[in-house]
Amino acid sequence: MFHRSSTDIDVSRTGSRGLLGALVLLLVLTVAPAVQAQGGMGQGQRQSLMKLRQINQQLSKIRRQAMQDSALQARQQKLTQMILSEMKTLDDSTAARVERMSTLQEDLRSAQQEQDTAGARTAVKELRKLSKALGPARKKVLQRPAIQKRVKAFQKALQSKMSEINPQADSLRSVADSITRQLRGSMGGGPGGPGGGR
Repeated sequence: MFHRSSTDIDVSRTGSRGLLGALVLLLVLTVAPAVQAQGGMGQGQRQSLMKLRQINQQLSKIRRQAMQDSALQARQQKLTQMILSEMKTLDDSTAARVERMSTLQEDLRSAQQEQDTAGARTAVKELRKLSKALGPARKKVLQRPAIQKRVKAFQKALQSKMSEINPQADSLRSVADSITRQLRGSMGGGPGGPGGGR
């Protein structure tokens, strides 16, 4: 059982800002890190990276459409609350950090709308710092069998909805995974991919 205290982060009551932060956190928990451009990359690698970014943009759009589904939203809220509650038992600063991430997401959105490059860069930098700080507790929670089972079930439901919206979602995800493996292999990185919802 997962018990909730008055200091827990309730994503069902924190409004759009809190829900946005919860959504971002959940994606951080379940999506593999993106392959980054590095100095010394050959032309072929850069072309592959550009193609990967284009595919990920397509997948992100499909994912956003899929997450308009009310059942998926409710399922995500429940899963996110469970993960955050478990993280909080390991790290008392979790609640404050996630709330700060929510605020930064709003700052980032405003900066992007106003084309404030410096403001957007500052928000992203702090978001990454906070995400890194949450890393140890996040890692421990995600290693728990009960959490792993629920995350995988949510991923499966999300991917199914994405395929329902766009039948090409599965093939796009496969291509993205393949390109990611190739790039990481050529750059000495580990395995993994950015497949939709993962």
